[in-house]
Amino acid sequence: MAQEIFITTADKVKEGEGFDFKYKGRPAILIRHGGGVKAFINICPHSGYETKMYEGKLECVEHFATFDPDTGMALTLPATPGSSLLEIKLKVADNKIYHLNTIVFKSKKL
Repeated sequence: MAQEIFITTADKVKEGEGFDFKYKGRPAILIRHGGGVKAFINICPHSGYETKMYEGKLECVEHFATFDPDTGMALTLPATPGSSLLEIKLKVADNKIYHLNTIVFKSKKL
């Protein structure tokens, strides 16, 4: 069983907004989008800057590359097509959100 590490309560994560936290000392973002919650390592693969929720997408604060909030996959340049934010596995139980100390790696479609 994966280790469960408490992040926050579900009511603190508002639809379309980000909730910043640390994952193993790295910036991470928890988002509520489309009724579900997702978490990603909050480092743009193109520039190394953080992202913020903006108009329904995760957007790099430096070069404005956008990422799908459901998958973390890059939507626009200058992020490399096929690149993505690293997803963090979550568990939601009794109004509490935990990360499972696990990263989900996605492979690039060829």
